[in-house]
This record gives sequence, structure tokens and C-alpha cells, in this order.
Amino acid sequence: MNGIKRYSVLIGDVDNFHGGCDELPEAYLNRDPAVHCIDFQVPAGLPADLVTLIARGLMWDSDWTAQGTVSTVLEDLTEYPNDDGPENYCAGT
Repeated sequence: MNGIKRYSVLIGDVDNFHGGCDELPEAYLNRDPAVHCIDFQVPAGLPADLVTLIARGLMWDSDWTAQGTVSTVLEDLTEYPNDDGPENYCAGT
């Protein structure tokens, strides 16, 4: 493993977000208040199942559960609202 990879997990609760997991990225970039984001970094080369496990752990730590939510993990997002960069990408969540 060499370097760091950045990921984001996007989460929407089904009571407020009525789309599927494939609609979360566009909804988040359009500032849908029902979509929340958690950014994280892992060592490059980490297997996808471990990246997903880390994402789920971060969701759990932020009081989200799999029940009643839709979510997706995205790799290396490069487009940020307000051009704030990755540090502020999930501000307000």
C-alpha cells in the first residue's frame, strides 16, 4: 500500500430522501438537506470490503444505522460545493 485515498459516504434517511443510493451524489451536490456526508481517508490499496466496513463504522459513530437509510461510498470526490475543498466538503452535516 502506498499513499492515501479519500472516500466519502453519503447517507439519506428514507423518511426525507426519496431516491435510491445512485441518486445520492447528485442530490448532495445540489445541496439536498436530506443527504449527509462523512469524509474519510484510508491507505491506498485497502480492499473495497474494508473501505465499506470503515464507512459503516463512521456512520454508526455518527448515529446513523443501515435501517431506514440509503447510503453509498464514493472514491476520490474532486468536485466540492463552494470550492471549499475536502476539509469542508461535508460541512453542515
